[in-house]
Amino acid sequence: MADIDNIAPKCISAAAPVVKKALKKNLKPHRKTGDMEKSITNTKPKKNKQGWYAKVYFSGEDRKGVSNSLKANIIENGKKGQAAHPFVTKTKNDCQSDVSQAMQDKFNEVTGL
Repeated sequence: MADIDNIAPKCISAAAPVVKKALKKNLKPHRKTGDMEKSITNTKPKKNKQGWYAKVYFSGEDRKGVSNSLKANIIENGKKGQAAHPFVTKTKNDCQSDVSQAMQDKFNEVTGL
């Protein structure tokens, strides 16, 4: 087996754009200004005790100073008087096979399979 610490970050980096695209697609019905959509970003691959990972998340604030993460959380889980619209959960379910395929393609490219 090739060096996992060399291959894993490349595979994870290949998957992040797939998740971001799916998240933006599922966020569209809740779009008002586009600030949340523009705030979707990801971290570089990192390693911890469990293995390699990267985060795709909402960064910063909108034009009015409201945290984009807070707005995403409210849309996802709802609040008193506002029903939940779980777009993040939908994104995880919708893009799972595309993420796996992107990672597999990158793995095959890196290892020469």
